[in-house]
Amino acid sequence: MRCLACKNDGKLSFWIKALNGIEIFRCKFCDNAQISDKIKELEYDYSEYGDYWENLPKDHIKNRSKVSIPKLIFFNVLKLFLGPNSNILDFGGGAGFFTIKCLKSGFKNTFLFEPSNKLRFIAKNKVGIPKKNIIDKVSKIPDNSLDIIIMLDVIEHLPVSDVDSILLELRKKLKVNGIFAGATPNLNSLNIILHGKNDPVISPPSHSIYFTKKSLHFLLKRLGFKKLMILNSGFSTNSFFRKDNVVSWVERPNSSQYFFSLIIKIVFKIISIPISFFGYGYHLNYIYKLNK
Repeated sequence: MRCLACKNDGKLSFWIKALNGIEIFRCKFCDNAQISDKIKELEYDYSEYGDYWENLPKDHIKNRSKVSIPKLIFFNVLKLFLGPNSNILDFGGGAGFFTIKCLKSGFKNTFLFEPSNKLRFIAKNKVGIPKKNIIDKVSKIPDNSLDIIIMLDVIEHLPVSDVDSILLELRKKLKVNGIFAGATPNLNSLNIILHGKNDPVISPPSHSIYFTKKSLHFLLKRLGFKKLMILNSGFSTNSFFRKDNVVSWVERPNSSQYFFSLIIKIVFKIISIPISFFGYGYHLNYIYKLNK
């Protein structure tokens, strides 16, 4: 079996067995971890994914679609550097909350690509993204037309056997010096060190790839991207409060739980500062650009 990040043969060895019995293998050379690419039954079908989002209350969707003051500042700074006419692709953006925030912030050429029929429906009919800004196939995007491709908690979901082909197709859509950015769980996070296979991140086949800073850089550099930044951040409450990967009361408290939820989140935010400084943050946040 070959490592998808560094393409070395014979470097993968058994690492851990997930709670559902699926084995995960880790590369001795680049530290990447992945499920087997030999068993097609392990490939997750995203075409009808989204039952959870279908049942969300309207208020939650409305709140998730709002542009907070910090995000408004972020998007306005981004416009200064990129210009409001930048072409942005939110790849695998689910119900489109990032897309709608971009649109509301003045980036009118922001597009959502989402393979799930259900989530595209929710994005259009509940989140309010115009139909013209929703794409069901990447092939419909002209080559060399995008300024930014964003993947927020998406790259770890890609099928192991198709990672190269998907990312190379996306690379064709970027302009020279275009930005490829996103976030993905950090395999070396303190959360995973403490909880191992019980951490919600360890959820194959949905999560088929588990990146470290080193392995993510191996993959993206090999495919022709130049690193601008990789940072790790966060200490997640999910590992401590989620059960069976169901959203916990800390993440979505009722009125009587709100104060205690807020205190827990503040404590975790404070703890995340030294954890992230030493490289054990929950997420890897990456920004690369396409080489000439």
